[in-house]
Amino acid sequence: MSHIKTVCVIAKSPNPAIHVRRSLTVLASLIWLLGVTADAQVPALINYQGRIAVGRDDFDGQGQFKLALVNASGSEVYWLNHADANGDGEPDQPLSLTVSRGLFSVQLGDTSLPNMAPLSLAVFNNNAVYLRVWFNDGSKGFERLVPDQRVASVGYAIMAAGVPDGAITPEKLAPRALEVLTALSNRLNAIETLIPSGLTLASPDAASDALISKGFQPFTTIAPFGWVSGSPTGAASPRHTHSAVWTGQELIVWGGIPGPGLFSGSGAVYHPGLNQWSSISSDGAPSARAGHSAIWTGQDMIVWGGFSPDGYLRTGARFNSSSQDWLPTSVTGAPISRDGHSAVWTGSRMLIWGGRNADGPLGDFFLYDPAADQWSPVSVAGGPSARFGSTMIWTGNSAVIWGGEGSGGVLGSGARLLFSSNGTPSEWLSVSTANAPSSRSEHTAVWTGQRMIVWGGQSSGELLGDGASYDPVSNTWEPLPALDAPAPRRAHSAVWTGQEMIILGGETSFGFAASGSAFNPASGKWRPLSTTGNPQPRAGATAAWTGTELLVFGGRTGSQPVGSCSVVADNLAGAATSDPASLALVLPRIPSANSPALSQMITLGDGTFDGGSTTPSEGRALALESLTSASGPSWFAWKAPSSGIAAFNTNGIDFDTVLSMQTGNPSSLVEMAKDDDRGGFLTSEVTVNVTQTTAV
Repeated sequence: MSHIKTVCVIAKSPNPAIHVRRSLTVLASLIWLLGVTADAQVPALINYQGRIAVGRDDFDGQGQFKLALVNASGSEVYWLNHADANGDGEPDQPLSLTVSRGLFSVQLGDTSLPNMAPLSLAVFNNNAVYLRVWFNDGSKGFERLVPDQRVASVGYAIMAAGVPDGAITPEKLAPRALEVLTALSNRLNAIETLIPSGLTLASPDAASDALISKGFQPFTTIAPFGWVSGSPTGAASPRHTHSAVWTGQELIVWGGIPGPGLFSGSGAVYHPGLNQWSSISSDGAPSARAGHSAIWTGQDMIVWGGFSPDGYLRTGARFNSSSQDWLPTSVTGAPISRDGHSAVWTGSRMLIWGGRNADGPLGDFFLYDPAADQWSPVSVAGGPSARFGSTMIWTGNSAVIWGGEGSGGVLGSGARLLFSSNGTPSEWLSVSTANAPSSRSEHTAVWTGQRMIVWGGQSSGELLGDGASYDPVSNTWEPLPALDAPAPRRAHSAVWTGQEMIILGGETSFGFAASGSAFNPASGKWRPLSTTGNPQPRAGATAAWTGTELLVFGGRTGSQPVGSCSVVADNLAGAATSDPASLALVLPRIPSANSPALSQMITLGDGTFDGGSTTPSEGRALALESLTSASGPSWFAWKAPSSGIAAFNTNGIDFDTVLSMQTGNPSSLVEMAKDDDRGGFLTSEVTVNVTQTTAV
């Protein structure tokens, strides 16, 4: 039998076992009700909304529902959506309802729906009425959802429409009731001219001045939906200083640093609707790098620049997620090598600005046309001073650059590059410094469609928790309110949802943060995000807004990628960053030289082995290699049962070995930890920090 859960909802709201976290958008909603007299008789309909999950995944598609109104014990049935010929208390025929990402809605008694019986008001002659629901996902048959949900005042309010005229006389009313009702009627009549009748609103603001001024009164709140872990299966390996782009349907992650001194040339695609990862082809991909830029054109992801073991780069490539093809970007006329630059998509070309290389900060602009695979410099005079780490946003007809770090330190200035109607850069316009944020780098900027909002960052080592919004039309800044703003931080993530700017994570004076807040420019107020199921604290993560969810991937805590298998100490006793759980796995005594037969000698300690082979398995791998045999290493895959410190050693082996911890795909493994004689001659040992279900 499937495991199904349902939750009655009005609106939904946003460490990794492995990285991605999904969040719902309306984190806390306050329902505001405005009562208005109805001109027509109230229909015998009750709206029911809910959320369906099969297992841990929200159901999506056409679901089959059966509905009944019963008493508290279920021994009496007051109403069914369809006839019950066999008398088992369950309707014979179901309703077919569309469920989108777990959410559905239906009006009980709506006879326009196939198999929906009319709702009799006589049902509410009973004091306690409960809604009973059966659900079928189309493959596992019908299952009754428990517990039954009690129907509150709605049905009884509908029943009140049948009270005979004149049945309630003034004598039956409390003292001054007529006076109060008359005053209330006058007020409602006045409000009714401004607002449609029968309006109910959901607001994230519990003290909305706009709603209160129009006569609304709060009557209930909805608890926020917390964070949801994305699937770890096939996920991109842990990393930071990587890139991520949102295509409108998928999150593409590429490149970055998977561990100290390491660079990645791989990536993966996350599909939030399916909660699935898929791999990215490495055929024709750019070389491994970090600190590069990546933009989405509407068809391709363009990766360019960055830093690698070979130094600063001026190469790149275009990736088409549909065909899985990589095409290199031309180097003819390309900008000089750099990282820390900014990039935006203008609608037809990629604009590259600034950055740094071994010679220092850069102050040049280049346009790249992917259709022609052609670079061209921007030669309009009057641009901003050279810098790296600045923010740049695209307004639709101009690029606005602000902040960053120049040769003399952090900057509090910017400029606006205006484009003509044919998409050609035409002139530089100054950005006012009146009321502008102070000088900073490692800050964020989002574009709301009308204003650029700058927030956070650091200045000469001081963390900042302020910001301002910039109107490019009037060339003016407006400071953001300090009340309820997040703690000062740098290297955080920021996205624009269409209504709010969401700030998440980053590095604060108390360490790496998992907290976040949302700022609404319309109300001028901050609100905290839900902390339920919070992502692991991190800085330098990438984030994207899907239209309904916030996706967060990667980042770092200290120098280590979030959720990675990383060496934390020389031995268990000295592990300063140990998690509460402590795991220990020891490879038993092996009396002969290394060979594939070693896999039979491994016992099941804490966690689960899948056996051994002469080639690495998909995902993370543990390699045992003899220094006295030429037969090569033996590979073992192991899954952690819980979070904590895992110790692997070869105590008892009578020949010299090297023990290696590696991550990645079999074709591109990256070494995470390695040891020969840490535990003494012939004895190898590695100690790593793992999370539940981490496979190594």
